Amino acid sequence: MENYGVPPGILRRYLKNGDWVLYSAQELAKLTGNTEKLGPIMKIRKRLKYGVRKELVPLTDIKGIGRVRARRLYEKDIKEPKNIKETDYLKLANLLGPKTAKKIKERLGQEVEQDPEQIKSTEPDTSSRQRSISDY
Repeated sequence: MENYGVPPGILRRYLKNGDWVLYSAQELAKLTGNTEKLGPIMKIRKRLKYGVRKELVPLTDIKGIGRVRARRLYEKDIKEPKNIKETDYLKLANLLGPKTAKKIKERLGQEVEQDPEQIKSTEPDTSSRQRSISDY
C-alpha cells in the first residue's frame, strides 16, 4: 500500500482477483492432468491468503498460527512444524502465550502437563516494536 499508493480496499480487490485467477489455474491443472502444477499454485494461494513469504507457509498450515505468530517463531529458529514439536512447551509459551502454545502442541499430537494459567512469561517480550507488512 505504501510503496505504490494503493488504498486498502483496492489492494483487497487485487488479492481477491489474484486468488480467483489462481483457483482457476488450479482447476484447469486438475482438468488437464497437470498435477505437478497443483503444489506450487496452492502454495502461492496460501501466501496470498496469509500475506507471508514462502518460508512461513509450513508454519501457517497449523491452525492458530497466522503471519505474525509464524514470523515470531521463524525468528527464533522454529521454521517447521517438526521444530515446534521439538521445542519445549515453556519456550513456546513465552513466544506465543501459554494457552496458544498448549493448543498448538495438542494439535500436533503432544500432551502438555503444565497448566497454562499458572505459567508466567520469563523471557522479555521483544515483539512490541511496530512492524510493517513488509516484515512478513
